[in-house]
This record gives sequence, structure tokens and C-alpha cells, in this order.
Amino acid sequence: MDLNESHPVNRSVILVSSNRCLNLSSSKITTERVGIKAYGLLQLPEPWVPRFFVVSGKEKPSQDAIGRAAKKCGISDLATVYVRSSGTKEGIEERGSLDSWTCSLVEASQYIKRLAASPHIRAQKRIQTVHFIVQERVPSPEKGHLSNERRLSRHPRDWTVEFEKDGGMEPLGIRHWRDASTPSLSPLSCDSHPRITRALRAVASWAHPHRAHFEWIWDGTNVWIVQLDFLTQKLIGVTPKALVSQSKRAPIDDSNLKHFGSAKQEHFVSYRKLANARMYQELGYSMPTFFVMNDEQVMQSVIKDGVIPASLKDDLETLCSRPFVLRTDATDLQPGEREMLPRSDELRSADAAIQWLTTSFRSAMLKLESARNIVLMGHHFIPATASAWAQALPNKRRVRIEALWGIPEGLYYFAHDVYDVDTGVIDVSKGSRTKCKVILKRERYKGKFIAPSEEGDWIVHHTDEDSDWTGSITKQSWVQEIAWTTRLIAAKAGYPVVAMWFIDLPIGHSKHQVLPWFHDKWERPSDGYKSALQRKKRQSSQFRKITNRASWIQLQNDLADGVKVERVFISPEDSEIVRDRDFVLALAEHSKQNDYVVELSGGLLSHVFYILSKARCNVELVDLVGIKEEQIEYNKIVRDKIPEDIKSRGEQVEVVHLTGDALIEALKDKLLEEAFEVLDARTADSICEEVADLKEVVDALLRALDIEPREVLRTQEKKRAKRGGFKEALMLIRTSLPPALAEDLIEETGEPPRNIARQEQLPRPESDFHIDHRIDITGSPERQITLTMPAYINEYAAGNHRFDLATQSGERHDLFFSATVTRTSSTLKLRLRLTNSPVQLTLFPEEATLLASDGVDTGSPHTPPQNRKRKKA
Repeated sequence: MDLNESHPVNRSVILVSSNRCLNLSSSKITTERVGIKAYGLLQLPEPWVPRFFVVSGKEKPSQDAIGRAAKKCGISDLATVYVRSSGTKEGIEERGSLDSWTCSLVEASQYIKRLAASPHIRAQKRIQTVHFIVQERVPSPEKGHLSNERRLSRHPRDWTVEFEKDGGMEPLGIRHWRDASTPSLSPLSCDSHPRITRALRAVASWAHPHRAHFEWIWDGTNVWIVQLDFLTQKLIGVTPKALVSQSKRAPIDDSNLKHFGSAKQEHFVSYRKLANARMYQELGYSMPTFFVMNDEQVMQSVIKDGVIPASLKDDLETLCSRPFVLRTDATDLQPGEREMLPRSDELRSADAAIQWLTTSFRSAMLKLESARNIVLMGHHFIPATASAWAQALPNKRRVRIEALWGIPEGLYYFAHDVYDVDTGVIDVSKGSRTKCKVILKRERYKGKFIAPSEEGDWIVHHTDEDSDWTGSITKQSWVQEIAWTTRLIAAKAGYPVVAMWFIDLPIGHSKHQVLPWFHDKWERPSDGYKSALQRKKRQSSQFRKITNRASWIQLQNDLADGVKVERVFISPEDSEIVRDRDFVLALAEHSKQNDYVVELSGGLLSHVFYILSKARCNVELVDLVGIKEEQIEYNKIVRDKIPEDIKSRGEQVEVVHLTGDALIEALKDKLLEEAFEVLDARTADSICEEVADLKEVVDALLRALDIEPREVLRTQEKKRAKRGGFKEALMLIRTSLPPALAEDLIEETGEPPRNIARQEQLPRPESDFHIDHRIDITGSPERQITLTMPAYINEYAAGNHRFDLATQSGERHDLFFSATVTRTSSTLKLRLRLTNSPVQLTLFPEEATLLASDGVDTGSPHTPPQNRKRKKA
């Protein structure tokens, strides 16, 4: 059903234009007149949306007209409002690229003028009309997103709720058989944080079956929708396998080649990329014929002069009669220079090869001044449906595989699948490919990949909906072969490796369906791996996306003009920057100079991540699945089927059987752990799950103690009759007992107790910190530090405290102490910091005299400079 039919605009809106206040009826409301953001709000049920009106971006508004519009909407003159952009082309892809401000209503016209005059809005006005929304501000102790974007869910019925405060995410499913009734269009009442997801269920049901993205806020009483983006139908994509030629190609006659020749034994020894191919042949793989050109005179002609000899052109005519790829290798390269050496696209003519040699190849090699023995290596293009990077260590069982449709360059920047495989053995001589087990599989939404076009250019393709969620390695045996062979490569190399693989090769082009192509030494990043923040609403000054060379230049220009950028996401729309090593190096340096984060969806095994990390760029990865430590100690009682479930994933487990007091003690510990899980649960659904877990432990504890459930019920009823339950929801704040002779007794008023509805209004748990001065049994002074806090506290900081302690020589010395406590479930982590006070040395006697004469109390020689006080005049 069309969106305008299923979710029409069915109410009017106030439009401010210059000094006029217009009442636009629903039939006159268009995205051109009010902007996409305002149009979306008008599609929503009115009780879900904070009151607002629209200010036309075509004329400067008067404050008087804004005041009249607010009055018509019921917005108070004293209200605080949001002023938000509403561009006529500001869809979900541009969300956050325009600006919003919070101000008082009487300042709204000034803020709109300021926004309209900003460089970014002025630039946007060249491509769209930017209107403004003035909306009543709602206090928001919590806010977030609700979305079923295809990148988040394969099916429109599956939604994700995101909480901005802590970055948490919760699933929300809409099912016809369960949610078939018409959703209520009344206010989204919600008086507690755990009920937010249940309130949002009505919103998701209202949007079903369309895909949409909502931004919501919660004020402690209601959930409000402040933005709606219906997602347009995805661009028509391509099936990756359809791009792969299945026809067998006839061999070429290479007998007349003058400069290129089939690779010889010395080439396989001298050049790493060919040495790799020799290793794969030793492992049983039939590799294609490699053609080598290392004629120094011809190479100098190409690189120094940009001239292609006629005899070289003849060679290229022969070799490019079938799609041909040229690669580069050299010796004496500096660290980091080998990665991303120039490599051509699929060359289908001599002219295309000459164009590449005299531009991309020549430009790159002129910058590598240390390169010696430069060689061009060519092979006929190997078509493959997908490709992968696999990482293995000689003495570790686990192998990580990152895979994506098309050629490996797509893994530099695009979302991909991850497979974590246990090969079962440390010593590869004792294992086999068939024993490998996939213990973790993360098949993600893969909206883009890189593959040849019909002309042979390697371009960015959009994936069709039949393939974007389908695993890029379609056979279990292929995963096993990639994992096992990569282990063998690491064992033969004697060091950790990352290997490139082609996947799903046509039978007419290779006798193998998966083929190793290249490997290099793998190094763990010195700064480790950082996970990118969950998406939050960002202003334009905080987030940018680089899609091509033009957007990269625009980013540099904007930062040079003083625009503040905190996060840059790399998502190429064309292949222009994909293999550009200079771009990656420049990006690393630029991010350090301007202090912004580079965010990648690509793989952690990719060259781009390696280069950025090596350059100490602050780079974060969108998905860090599968990089946790292999061995985890639990030492706690678990559900009966958990050990077998872990074994089925390829992990080894060690268990003991508990009886008697050990069982009872373990169940009591588990009871405490589950109680903390209930404490930390955010939504009603998750609380229901955690209470079920808690009850399971209670039932097990009763069985261990031979206590019948009815005995517990009898005790419960007796206690309820004597002391009541928790139906009245009363919190005891404090008690007091007046002395018998008190004259002014406080009389009870009979009024009901005050009501508290919001979590932040609850009394804070009491905590205490103090230092005791003591003397130990030897007579030496000591200090005893005591921290007191409730066990359920989420975090605690003792701050900075100073105390002195005598040294062995009898001198007193200042020490500084600080402590923080954080809780994760039932585990408390205490961090203590104890530092010596800095000693200020007096280099010259005159120094103290000058300080004193200047009014500074020099104190003792151990007094830190920041603690010295200026004397009163």
C-alpha cells in the first residue's frame, strides 16, 4: 500500500511566513511547503507529537508572528522550544546533517536567523529549501530511536529500540497473529523506564508493514515521537553471482611475448606475492599462470618518462585479449609501503592497460623512492562471487574469517560476514579440514560490495534484497577449507598470517571453488580494537561521511574554516578512493591533526584498518564480533543444558558436580547474581525474563533444602497478614523518636505521602569514606581507609583525598588517595590510586625569599605548589 494512503497527513499545521500566520489544511501540506521532517510529524497521530508549528525558510520570520503561531498551538510564551531544520530533501540519509537548537520562545526568531546564516545551512540551500520547526521542548530523562531499517532487520516485523543514555539496544517484534488489532492512537502513556518498549510497540504496529525510523523521547509520563522517516524502497540492486562470468575462456598464445614471460623459479623466490603462490601449489592448489615483466629499461621508460614502448604495447594487446589484471611488487620497500601497492582493475584492452600504467601505476611508483627491482605481475582475471580475509596463528586453534561479495577491496570499508572457526588442534599434523567447527557466525546486512562492471571497471554495487542478508560463504565445507588451509599457511610460514581468498569460483575457470591468493604477516594493533559508539543524534558539526573525493576535499575545507568535526564515517559510493593508499595516509594524519574519530564498517583484518592503526589514528570499528578472549572462567552454577550447548559450538568445557553444602552455597550465590540481573534489566519484557531466571534458582534451592513450595506459600501468607505486602508501594525514608520531654511534638497531618514517579527523584543511597589514624603493634603510624556503600550501587567515586604519613626518617609526607567502584551484575570492581605528593625543591635560597615577599606562603618543602596560599595583605 502507498504511504500516502496508509499514513496520510490528516491534520492542519500553522505556517509562519514573514509576518503572516497561515493555517495550512491537510490537503495543502506538501514536503516542499513544510519540509520532510515536518511532513513526517504530521503523518503521526497528533497525541504522540509535542506541539509544533513550521517557519518557512523562504522568508525571514518576525518574532511577533512566531508568538501568534505559538499561541494558536497552545505553546506558552514562557516555554522553551526546539528550533529544528526541516529540509525538503532531508531524509534518513541526511538525518543530522542539518542543525537544531534549544532556546526560549522569545528568542526563536533570532535563532532561526542564526541557523539560516550558518555556512552549512547556506550550502544546503543550494540543493534544497530549508524550513524550520519550532516545537515545544519536553524534558527527556531518556530518549532514543526505534527502527526496522533493512540494515538492522531482515524482516519489517523486527524492530530495534535504542536507548541513547547508555547506548543499549532492545529487540521489539511485531507479529500479525499477536498484534493484529488496530494500534491505539491515544497518548503513549508510560510512567516507568521499563515500560518504554511496550509503549513503542503501538508505534511499530502503526507503521507496519513499512520500514521506518523514529526518534523518541520520554518525559517520565509519556513517550513522544519527535521525528519520523519512512524509508523509501531500496534501490534496485544486483545479485553478486550474476556478475560472475561462467563461460570457459580459451587460452592465449603467449609465444610471441617480448617483455612479459611466464614466472620462473627465481621470480617465485624473489617476490613475496609469487612466493605465496608457490606455497599454495605445495598445499595442492592449481594456481593460474603468472606473467612477469621486470625489464629495468622498459620499467624506467614507463615510470620516469611515462612512455610505453611499442613492443610492450604488443605484449599488452596479446595479454588483454582476455580480461587481465596487473599487480606490482618490489624489494627494499619501507615498512607500510607494501600494503596497497598499485593494482589494476580488470583490463580488457591494451589501451586500458596503457592508461593504467601511465597514470595510477606511474604516480604511485614515483612516490616509492626506496623501491628496487620493481616488477609487474599479471594474470588473467579470476572471477569469484565473494572474497575473504582469514587470520590464523601457528599455535592457536581459532581462525577468524571476514567475507563479502565481490573482490577483497570491499572489505576495507563495507559491512561483511564474520566466521569464527575452531580447527580443533594446536598441531596441524594431528587434525583435518573436516574436524573444523564454526563456533560463531555473524551474517550481517551487506548493502554494498565492489565487483567489475560490464566494462571491466571495479565499481561499487548495491546488493539486491535476495543477497544482502544471505551469507557470503554459502557452503559449510568452504568455511572449513578456508580455516584449515589458513592454519596450514601459518604453520608453514612460522608466524601469524592474514590470507586473502576467492570464493565460489566458476568451474570453467578453476578446479577449486575456493582459492588462496595472497598472505602477509599479521600484527595486532598496538592500541587494540575500539568499538564505534552506537548511533546517536548528532549535529552537523559532529559527524561527516566521506563517500568520494569531493566529500573528502569538502571535509578538509570545512575544518580549515573552523568547523568542528568529531566523527568521520567512510562509506565509498564509488571506487575512486577505495585503493588509494595516499588517501588513507592523508586521512590518518588529518584525523590526528583535527582530533576526530574515523569510523569503519570494514574488517579488522583489512589493509585500511591496519594502515590507520599503524599511523596511530583514532579508528573505531562498527562491529567487533568474535574478538574476545578464548578462555573464560565462570566458577558458578549454570543451567543443565549450558555445558552441552557450549560443546556444540566447538569449545571445551570443564565442569564439577555439586552436592550438599557446596550446592546450597552455589545456589545462594546464583540467587544473588540473578537478583542483580533483575535490578539491571531496563524493559518490562527483559524484567519478565530475569524474574523467570530468578524463580528457576529459587525452585532449585528449595529442592536442595527439601522445602515444599506450599511451605513457602504458607510462610508468605503469614508474613503478608502480619506485615503486609508491597501493594501500597511505600518507601520508608527515615524514622525518628522524639524524647519524652520534648515540648514541640510534630503532629501527624493525616495527608497522604508525597508521590515519586521518576527514578532520578529517588533518595540516593548513602555511602561513606573516612581515614582512621592508627598505630600498629610496632609503634609505626598507619592509616586505615574505609569505604562503605550499598551492594546494589552502580558506581561510586571517593574523589581525591590527602593524608600524611611519617617516613622512616620521621619526616611527614603527603599522600593522595582516590577510589572508584563500578558494578557489573553481581561483580564489584574496585580501583584504587595512591600517589606521592610532588616535592618542590628550592634550588636557591633567594627563591623562598622572593616567594614570601610576593605574598606566597611557601609552607613546608612538601607542600604542592597548587596548595600554597597567598598571604592576606
